Amino acid sequence: MVTKWVGVFWVYIEIDFRRNESSTDYLIFFSLSVFKGDHDDPIKIPLFRAEWDNFDDNEQHPQPHWHFYEKAGLEQHISQFTDLLEEEVSGFAAMIDEDHADNVDMSKMHFAMNASWHNNEGHIQAANNDDTFTQWFVGLIGHIKHQLVYIS
Repeated sequence: MVTKWVGVFWVYIEIDFRRNESSTDYLIFFSLSVFKGDHDDPIKIPLFRAEWDNFDDNEQHPQPHWHFYEKAGLEQHISQFTDLLEEEVSGFAAMIDEDHADNVDMSKMHFAMNASWHNNEGHIQAANNDDTFTQWFVGLIGHIKHQLVYIS
């Protein structure tokens, strides 16, 4: 269920704890998605999501990580650019229109959120107990809320 959160921003949170059969720790899957839209909008625009997936044997995707949706606000950016131009440039909107270009789906890219590259420790961190996860979750939710208020 998507819930109204801050101003025009909505949130969806999914948390799944599974007992790790080889220890007393947990395997944790977490996903938080943020959407934008007025209350009456039947479809909300997805902006980004934060995930921490400890379920699979992942050696490639950073954990935790962000996913961003590049199409959010495309129309607003088009109008901002055309407003900046003193004369209308022919074909500008078509130049960035998704129907006329090959777009890269940025939502599939995993942007590292907690990498320890500076300590030469890689980009995959484990969230395998409730204390670690709880502290991270409180920090994440507080930070996202603060930033959404800031941009509103």
